[in-house]
Amino acid sequence: DDDDDDDDDAAESPSSSSSTVTTADVRAEDGVLHIIDGVLLPATVTVSGLLVDLHCWSLDTFPIAVDGSNLALEPETHTVECMRDSCDGGFGVLALQGDGTYDLAYAFADGNDAIEAFLQSTTLVDDVRIQVRGYPTNRLIGESDDQEDDTQKFNELAAVNVRFTRETISHTGFLVDLADCWERDGHVCASDGADVAASPQDHAIAACLVGDDCRYGILRDAGCGYDLAFRFDDRGNALVAALLSPLLQQHKVTNFVVTATGERDTFGTIYVDSLKEDTRFQAHEGYLVDLWCLPSAVSVLSK
Repeated sequence: DDDDDDDDDAAESPSSSSSTVTTADVRAEDGVLHIIDGVLLPATVTVSGLLVDLHCWSLDTFPIAVDGSNLALEPETHTVECMRDSCDGGFGVLALQGDGTYDLAYAFADGNDAIEAFLQSTTLVDDVRIQVRGYPTNRLIGESDDQEDDTQKFNELAAVNVRFTRETISHTGFLVDLADCWERDGHVCASDGADVAASPQDHAIAACLVGDDCRYGILRDAGCGYDLAFRFDDRGNALVAALLSPLLQQHKVTNFVVTATGERDTFGTIYVDSLKEDTRFQAHEGYLVDLWCLPSAVSVLSK
């Protein structure tokens, strides 16, 4: 979902959980307890807008940021370079107001390191549009007991997941199923016994389609073995099934590399727009030989 339309920038959709009291008025040492049949989760909100560093938002020159951009009127001109240099104070999301200006909807209680990592890797120059999900803590960041403290106070959002909606990335790596392989002890597949952290090329395509909990991800080369680069969203999971089934009919068994393209978030999810097999990168094991000793131009002998 692209959030370039200003009409969507200030949208919030709260949701919460509910439970039933199963046992009331249980006396405890320091009071009375009510036992419920579940875990109560705080209401969550989703806000679309623009990323801002709190350092620039708090300057005495407000609404003018360090890079000269007007954060209240034209926050899309606030540069990535400026936010990189001003990241120590944390980040927040600016939402469009009814009068056409922008205001700080929430400051983030967590997730700031992942946002900083994004700013270090992105190719964007400015206009960092985001969709944020989290829950309001009903606390103010910067709040203190000092009545004379004139530090700015910001509404706090916790369990923050930021989706970056203006940049599409492509990542190529080995496909892995999560429930049956990656999330198991040692990353060893329950279906085919492959150690997908060490030798993902041995993981069978047929094993990726086993079970009801078919969730997938894509690996990255960690130098010594492999690590999980991204988890797929629901659309990506559906695309995997559509991609794998025809390959089984073509008798392709293992060594399956894909390229996933889409937006990413700070929880490590890629929102897959397209998924395709990539035959350029394959892993092979064999004996290394010099071509002088072989009559044919073969550099790797398969076991």
